[in-house]
Amino acid sequence: MDELMINEDLKKFNAKETAYKVIKSNILDLNLEPGLRIKESELEEKLKMSRTPIRDAISRLTSEGSIDVYPQSGTYISKIDLERVKESVFLRSTIETEAVKRACNNFTEKDFIFLDSNFKNQKLAVDNERLKEFSYHDNKLHEYFFLGNGFKYTWELINDFSFDYHRIRKLKLDLDLRTRDTLDEHKKLIKAIEERDIEKATKMVKNHIEYVYKDLEVLKGKFPAYFVS
Repeated sequence: MDELMINEDLKKFNAKETAYKVIKSNILDLNLEPGLRIKESELEEKLKMSRTPIRDAISRLTSEGSIDVYPQSGTYISKIDLERVKESVFLRSTIETEAVKRACNNFTEKDFIFLDSNFKNQKLAVDNERLKEFSYHDNKLHEYFFLGNGFKYTWELINDFSFDYHRIRKLKLDLDLRTRDTLDEHKKLIKAIEERDIEKATKMVKNHIEYVYKDLEVLKGKFPAYFVS
């Protein structure tokens, strides 16, 4: 709990929403590690809030599956569930493949300018070993495949469902696992979209997303306590 990070930008919401967003962001960033026991009293102290918004946040996160409450035992950050990861990968692979197909057909010069600029930012971040910054631009690239097609709510749906998938990505980032390979895959994917090569682009994005299955074997070996046994 000493590692709890509070982003000042999240304080603009009411107490209930701030508590929810702060706790969730700390779970996603692994500041609150999978399997960690948490106490309402400690969260109240850290967030300088009363019990009510903290309890509301815990209840909401429990319903989402990111917190587990065991009567007579305690409240814990949920461990990473491989079945949930697999479903997230299936959902994302299926829908993002279609988004990339539409990008090949519909993206204009304006969109290509964004993709090229995004890749330059990714490369600059990797070259300067700013991996958190790279992760930000990585996420923005995938987001744009949806926003550029007008599918804002589809992207939000995928993100809401991909809780454990995001924690896997954070573990990969912490280990600098396949960062350069990911950058190279992004470069080739963007080129395929700009060339409007639907077959190549859709195959690439599918393989790119599903590579997480191979990453899982490495991560389970490094962090066995983080995963549902």
